[in-house]
Amino acid sequence: MLHDGHSPMDSGADTVCCGGDCVNEEICHNREAHVIGVHGDDNKPSFQIGTNLTTVHGEDGEKCLGRFPESIYAETGKTLLSANQIRNAGHTVNDVPLKCGGKQHIKCLEGPVIPLCYEQGLCQMKTSKPTQTETETLAVIDFTLDLPWDPRQEQDDDDIAPHDLRDINNFATTKSCHAIR
Repeated sequence: MLHDGHSPMDSGADTVCCGGDCVNEEICHNREAHVIGVHGDDNKPSFQIGTNLTTVHGEDGEKCLGRFPESIYAETGKTLLSANQIRNAGHTVNDVPLKCGGKQHIKCLEGPVIPLCYEQGLCQMKTSKPTQTETETLAVIDFTLDLPWDPRQEQDDDDIAPHDLRDINNFATTKSCHAIR
């Protein structure tokens, strides 16, 4: 089980899914998402899409309010962060662990660097359910864009040459992980 108070960053997740450590700010009426799990079971109720908030714990214990427009509102369970939806908003997501040569943080487009911890094979952001006082007083960072998000429309840009993709693949597969001593 993943550590409480941490939301896993997942490059395989196509949309941020906000769980029990989030509060809903706004629901997009007449829009919903059908979530299909690892077993392909799509016989589950749909979730509403909206703007959701969580308290993000940054460097030196500093807190900010993370806002996630165009995210799934699950209400309960674990929050799952979509690295690519966050990248789409202009943030630099470095979700490669330190021990594998990565930076293990999110560099916000305009704002702080948010450290990620590495546990159980996943980089995770430290989060918590915001209090009323936090929603009223903390600085807000929009981690996703407040524009309709349809991950089915996301694909490679036409101007990326195949050799560029090979270079990325080469880096991703030849970098060896090692323990930091």
